[in-house]
Amino acid sequence: MNEPYFTLLPPYDIPGVIVVSGLLVENRGEHALRNIRVHVEYEDASSHIHHIQIVADDEYILRGGGTGSTFATLRLRSLRGGGRLIMYFAATAPVAPRVAVTAWDGA
Repeated sequence: MNEPYFTLLPPYDIPGVIVVSGLLVENRGEHALRNIRVHVEYEDASSHIHHIQIVADDEYILRGGGTGSTFATLRLRSLRGGGRLIMYFAATAPVAPRVAVTAWDGA
């Protein structure tokens, strides 16, 4: 089974104002990936998400967290071959979040 690839984009720090970063999730295979889970989390409340924007080729659901929280968890039933999801988030501090991206085909 193919796995989703992800790239944590480098943060853009506007000193004393906000830090903007992003996460790119890609299906580089030809076939759809099933049951995608994307989880971004700031540990120890070192930062939290002020704003989040998601652009995706396939439908997604924000299952938990998001604006005002230290984490965000997204679910996609499917990510088409060549498909991608981009998550932009504005946070309070230039701290790299912990990221986990998984797919499960149910077999």
